[in-house]
Amino acid sequence: MRLPPPLIELVARRVVMGLVDKGVISSDHLERTIDKVAHLITADLKIEDEITEEARQILLDHQDELKGQDMEYHRLFSKVKSELAAKRGYVI
Repeated sequence: MRLPPPLIELVARRVVMGLVDKGVISSDHLERTIDKVAHLITADLKIEDEITEEARQILLDHQDELKGQDMEYHRLFSKVKSELAAKRGYVI
């Protein structure tokens, strides 16, 4: 996960407070709402981490086949990751 838990908490708090301040949402239990948003952000980041790791593993498993081909690793990695995300219905 790229964001440490304290930063996720801060992002969640700012998102919730911004929405409350603009009148988009209301909450009788602000801290619980912030915790739920933080949990959703964490879960989303974990999904992306899983997709990233799966893409790395696929490229590692096929590294012998890819040797000698004129492909940039970064582009190939992005393509594999995008395809995996699409299969899961996840938008990166």
